[in-house]
Amino acid sequence: MCGRTACTLAPDEICHKCAYINRSGQSVTPSWKEAPNGKEYRPSYNKPPSTYTPVMFSNKHCSSDELDDLTERVIQPMQWGLLPSWHKGESEKTSYNISNARSDGLLEKGTFHTPLKKGRRCVILANGFYEWHRQDGKKQPYYIYFPKPETKSEDKAKKESQPAEDRLLTMAGLFDICSHTSEKPVYSYSIITVDADKSLSWMHDRMPAILDGEDEIQKWLNYEEFPLNNALTLIKPKSCLAWHPVATEVGNTRIQLPHLIERIELGKPKSCAASSNLMMSWLGKRKPNDTGATDDDLVKKEKKL
Repeated sequence: MCGRTACTLAPDEICHKCAYINRSGQSVTPSWKEAPNGKEYRPSYNKPPSTYTPVMFSNKHCSSDELDDLTERVIQPMQWGLLPSWHKGESEKTSYNISNARSDGLLEKGTFHTPLKKGRRCVILANGFYEWHRQDGKKQPYYIYFPKPETKSEDKAKKESQPAEDRLLTMAGLFDICSHTSEKPVYSYSIITVDADKSLSWMHDRMPAILDGEDEIQKWLNYEEFPLNNALTLIKPKSCLAWHPVATEVGNTRIQLPHLIERIELGKPKSCAASSNLMMSWLGKRKPNDTGATDDDLVKKEKKL
């Protein structure tokens, strides 16, 4: 399961971190393309479903008049929560908001199989994601990410106190394009999930399908050279992640402060920063945000899907 992410970089930084080597041996930075319906990506330390996050996909899914201005890979904000192409009506007034797609149902459910047959495979980009471990009636959140490569000169204390975020997390997903709304086309996606690797199964029984490295990203995006049956061999549990416990405040999607991804020591008395206390006081006077999420309501909703 994946019901909350952190994506804190600006568009140009995201594109820079996703640079790749093309067939000619040249380094290429993917193009950034704005969402057709005008929805914007906003960097956040606490992004829930229904928000717009950066997604990388092949430019072959773009219109012919756009190709001259786009690189082979394109990054565009998409709505987190798949909206089927056949949906009619307003995109924000629908019960369809499928944020996760179980790998064992990809070929069985038309909602997933139909876009996959069209090659609509994508890579969801984030600094990391959050997962909750339930024990003795309590829920402890963890921040999960790609580990930072070690260097001999690295200061150990600094390494242990700061999240390792040099490498963007790359999760396999599928997207669809809904043109039957009163808006311009809505691009939306689901993150594919698999059984948790044994290194993570103590925390949760599901995890996102991770694409580890350029070769896997290339195969997943290049749907013409790597048919679906071949690409699905990439969708499996991976043991390439690192994690650490974080503050329970991440359960409230209205809190967007940088300390949400910082490591905490379990068992130590909780102490909130002044900025956090001020934020909580301010939020207490506000109505719930437009996602309707307070505390960890979104986590409960995702558990049911």
